Amino acid sequence: MSWLTTNAANVAALYGLPPSLLSVDGVDCLTTDSGLAAVRYSLGGLLELSWAGASLDRLAELGLRDFGQFITTQDGAYAVEVDGRWVYLTQYMPGTACDASNFFEVRAVGRLIAHLHRASPAVLAVQPPPTTCLASDWLTAARERAAYWRLATHRYRKGTRGEALRELLRQAEEALTRAERYTESLAGERVLSLAHASFGQFAYMRETHAVCLNEAHLCVDHSFINVGELLFEAGLGNEAGLHFLSAYQAARPLSALEREMLLAYLCYPHEWAEKLDEVTRGNATFDGERVLALSKRKGEWLDWLEEHLTEIRRDKAQVVTPKNDVELVTVVADASPELSPPPPSPPPLTTPLTWRPFPRR
Repeated sequence: MSWLTTNAANVAALYGLPPSLLSVDGVDCLTTDSGLAAVRYSLGGLLELSWAGASLDRLAELGLRDFGQFITTQDGAYAVEVDGRWVYLTQYMPGTACDASNFFEVRAVGRLIAHLHRASPAVLAVQPPPTTCLASDWLTAARERAAYWRLATHRYRKGTRGEALRELLRQAEEALTRAERYTESLAGERVLSLAHASFGQFAYMRETHAVCLNEAHLCVDHSFINVGELLFEAGLGNEAGLHFLSAYQAARPLSALEREMLLAYLCYPHEWAEKLDEVTRGNATFDGERVLALSKRKGEWLDWLEEHLTEIRRDKAQVVTPKNDVELVTVVADASPELSPPPPSPPPLTTPLTWRPFPRR
């Protein structure tokens, strides 16, 4: 018998709900008057949960209600401690996980992420985050990882394996050098973000033809981190990534500084990190020719992206200017995208992103 099965009645009583427990899409839920409520656990404490719950309430006031708002207890608390665990409830909408190759779904996710980032100043002004919810600088982890990889260079100096290793280290150095030019300017410019963003975190509901996030793992980070993580998942060079960028920029165009940091972030060889770790540990199963071929394609696509990034935006998106600090900028329903054509020479990358940057907590 699971912990929740044993304590479901206690949890339900604190929220004034019936004690019947349902399993929906593998998620344990309770039934409320307004729909399903997913039962969640947290490794953090009440401070982090209260901030997240209050931030999601503020987003709902601004018109963003697709991020799995917390359900409060009868006493107005965002979480309760039951048998040594912090438990909280979030609104739950049954659906299928979004597919990174589905253009409609990636565009919908792009709009939601952009709206989240755009609404951040209005939320953070009212709900300052606790220090535990501030993501650490990705550059620190990236530097450490690159220094670790350099230890392997003496093992593979000849042949395609050595050439490929040097190319990946060059990419890492280029990314770090490029990003370090702007870190001082970017300091402090952070937004509400989703920790380790993934398309699979979002759910598509066929009945309403809508996309929502059933549970927002909120933190405060730079906007280009969320955008970059999702571009890696869509596949650099794939058309889905262009659709994601187009939808994002229609709702919240990246600033010149954010574009530079995004390009630096994408240049870093995140997609080869696990393989580089294996090489550093002495594992020789490293296909140098494949790495060189895909790295060349990635470089060509990033060159093209740098040239056309400001053009990847739908000019027909109608934006409503806020009349006050509560009204959120909205974008009209999606139409056929107007994108600059992708580069003709490099085919899409096929290597999946198997490792994300160092945990930022």
